[in-house]
Amino acid sequence: MTTRLGYHPALDGIRAISILAVMLYHSGLIHGGFLGVDVFFTLSGFLITTLLLEERANIGSISLRDFYFRRALRLLPALVPVVIVSGVAMIATAGPARVGGMSLFVLAVIFYVANWAAIAGLPQGMLGHAWSLSIEEQFYLVWPPVLALLLRRVRARWLLVAGLLLAALGSILLRYHLAVSGATGRRFYLGTDAHADPILIGCATACLVSWGYIRGGSNPSASTRWRWQAAVLAAAAVLVAVLVMARLPDDYARRGASTIVAVAAGILIVDVLRPGSRLAPLLAWSPLVWIGKRSYALYLWHLPVFFLAGALWASGILEYLPSRIVPAWVITFAMAAASYRWIEAPALRLKSRFAARPADRTPVAPSAAVAPAL
Repeated sequence: MTTRLGYHPALDGIRAISILAVMLYHSGLIHGGFLGVDVFFTLSGFLITTLLLEERANIGSISLRDFYFRRALRLLPALVPVVIVSGVAMIATAGPARVGGMSLFVLAVIFYVANWAAIAGLPQGMLGHAWSLSIEEQFYLVWPPVLALLLRRVRARWLLVAGLLLAALGSILLRYHLAVSGATGRRFYLGTDAHADPILIGCATACLVSWGYIRGGSNPSASTRWRWQAAVLAAAAVLVAVLVMARLPDDYARRGASTIVAVAAGILIVDVLRPGSRLAPLLAWSPLVWIGKRSYALYLWHLPVFFLAGALWASGILEYLPSRIVPAWVITFAMAAASYRWIEAPALRLKSRFAARPADRTPVAPSAAVAPAL
C-alpha cells in the first residue's frame, strides 16, 4: 500500500479559523481578518501540491484531465447558485449606468478573472469576494502542468523548492514596488502576480514535507521537540495577533502581513500532520471541523448575505450586532449547511471517479510514496 496524506480533521480546523476571521472582518469586528484569505491560499497551495506529488509517485505521472475534473466538481456546483442569485440581484438593482459594468463583472466571475476585472474598475457588488476564487483558479490552471514539466526536467529537488521561494520573493517585492510607486490598492491587493506569495509558500512547504526536508519523526530528541513546539507556539500567537490587528493597506503592502501569515500557517500545517502534535487535537475540535468542511460555502454566501442584511462593515457594533450581524451570520451558516448537504457532498462523492490510482499494487517505501522518482 502507498502512503498518502489522507484526511486530517485539524486541517479543517485551520479552514474554520480562516473563514471565521474573514467573516469577523466583514462584520467590522476585527481589523486583520482579511488575511484569512491568505491562510486559505497557503493551505490550498500545500494540499494541491502534495496531492500532485503523491499522484506522480503512485502512478508515475500527473493526469491533468482528472485533476481539472476534480477541481470542477469541488468548486463549480457550490459557486453556480451564488453567482445566479447574486448576479441577478446585482443587475436588477443597478442603475442604468451600472448595468453594463455589473453584467461584465458577473461574466468575469464565471470565467475566473474577477480580480483583474475589479482592478479594471468594474463594479463588484455582492460578488466582490470572487477575486480570491479567481486567483486560486488561475493557480489551478497554471501550476499542475508547470509542476509536471519541472518534475520531468529538474533533477535536483532543492532547485524546485528554491525556485518557488524565489517566485514568492518576487511577488513580495512586486507588491512593495507597486505600493510605493503609487499603484492603486486594488492593483497590489487583487493582482495575481502581487498576491501569489501565500500560495507559493504553501507549494514550497508541500515539497519540503513530501521530500523529507522537513521530517516529522515520532521520536525526536528533547531539544528538537522543545524548539519545534516553541516555533509552533510563536506561529500560532503571531497568526492570531496579525488576524486581529493588521490593517489595510500598509500592513499588507509594506510590512509583509500576508507573507507572515503564510509562513505561520505553513508551520501550523506541518505541525498538525506530525505524530504527537499538541495543536492537532485542538484544531480537530468537532465544531471547528464542522465549520471547516463548510468553509467554501460560508465564504461564497457570506458576502451576499452580509450585503443584503446591512451587516457588511457595520458601524456601531452594539447597535447592529443583534439587529444585523447576528441574523446575517445565522442566515449564512444556514445557507452553507444547505449547500454542503445538497450540493457539495453529492459532487464530492463523484470526485472519487477521478482519483489517481496506482498502476499496480506493488508496495512502495514510505519515503518514495510521497515523492516522485526522479
